[in-house]
Amino acid sequence: GTVGISLLYMLKKSGFSIVEVVLAGAVFIVFAAALSGILLQSLESGRRNADLMAAIAYAEEGLELVRSIHQQGFASLQTVRDGRIERNGSGGWDFTDDQEDRFDQYERRMTIEYTRRDSAGQIAEDGDLDARTLKVTSVVRWESALGQPETVEFSEYVTFWEEPIL
Repeated sequence: GTVGISLLYMLKKSGFSIVEVVLAGAVFIVFAAALSGILLQSLESGRRNADLMAAIAYAEEGLELVRSIHQQGFASLQTVRDGRIERNGSGGWDFTDDQEDRFDQYERRMTIEYTRRDSAGQIAEDGDLDARTLKVTSVVRWESALGQPETVEFSEYVTFWEEPIL
């Protein structure tokens, strides 16, 4: 009876028209393109962050090496240098005059310079030379995956605190 006719009618009507198929395909392509753009941006952001974290670690390692040299003796830092740090024969660390200190794509440059103090005893650009306090700077440069130059820079001060103040 009527149940057989309505079932036959539903089976014929359950197919998709060509317009529905094209519309569904277009919606899928739009969403797929948006998702792939987000995914690519996320991957690039992850790569930039990984490069930045590696550069920060490399710059901080330079400061740690200077602290190690400082613990060996403040006098070894007083010869103001600009260059790289390498292991010496006795298991410690020394500055060398070689300007290039590279690790993978990263180039590190360490500088040590004397500081000056103003009349209030604060570190300043101008003032009296303070031979007991040195400014150490670690600069790491690299080129990003997009070819952009990138830089990370950290500075700290080391002092000869064991010397009595006259």
